[in-house]
Amino acid sequence: MTRADSPADNAINSVLEPQATEAGKPDQKTLQNVEGRLSRIEGQIRGIRNMTAEGRGCVDIVTQIAAVRAALKKVGDVVVADHVQQWLDKTTGAAGNGEHDVEELLKVFNQYYR
Repeated sequence: MTRADSPADNAINSVLEPQATEAGKPDQKTLQNVEGRLSRIEGQIRGIRNMTAEGRGCVDIVTQIAAVRAALKKVGDVVVADHVQQWLDKTTGAAGNGEHDVEELLKVFNQYYR
């Protein structure tokens, strides 16, 4: 498997694709933050697989699943925060179509928080 085909890269692309097509790509710092978080999540998932293979208890496994879910939520929070910052920069820095800008921001919120 090449680096470009890693599960982390695929996850980043699936998380970021809607924002990238609507408001530009997240900045490099955000992408690095997301990459690091997704790498840790990959490790957590490998740990869960090992736990199930070892026959570990359900409470331990569910605890780790909850940690992965929380970590994925945080990845989404980072991406949405980046999008909001871009939106604020765009709308406060130049006169634009305010109604369209608000619709775009609401679309991102609705996509993430549904």
